[in-house]
Amino acid sequence: MKENTPQDKASFEKFFEENYVPVEYKTVKNDFEEVAAEYGRDLFTEEYQAKGRIKKENYILYLTSDAYCAFEEIVENAVDALNQDIADVIAEIGNELSFDNSVTEIYFDNMEKLVKRFLDCLYDEVLCEW
Repeated sequence: MKENTPQDKASFEKFFEENYVPVEYKTVKNDFEEVAAEYGRDLFTEEYQAKGRIKKENYILYLTSDAYCAFEEIVENAVDALNQDIADVIAEIGNELSFDNSVTEIYFDNMEKLVKRFLDCLYDEVLCEW
């Protein structure tokens, strides 16, 4: 591992906070809408589709794993494209045999929050009409 690569959770969090470039919904909007159009109502499990109207309070729970993974990948690619230094450090840390997941927790928590926030934007702009 490179000399300046953060070795522990506190140093990685400091590195992340100092270097992170925020990603906005407009960055992923077109890709999210393309996935929604491609999947259509198949974004959701059959059980949820049978219920009829999609509701904001629980729609994420009923996304198929394939659809959720597609959205997650879009966000990850957008974050990593704007934050190449952070992506490189994540890869370096991940290659270590003694990798401790808690070191990079802030990165993955941020990713999860972005996916949910961007899915809510997609809901407000597209899915609420279904």
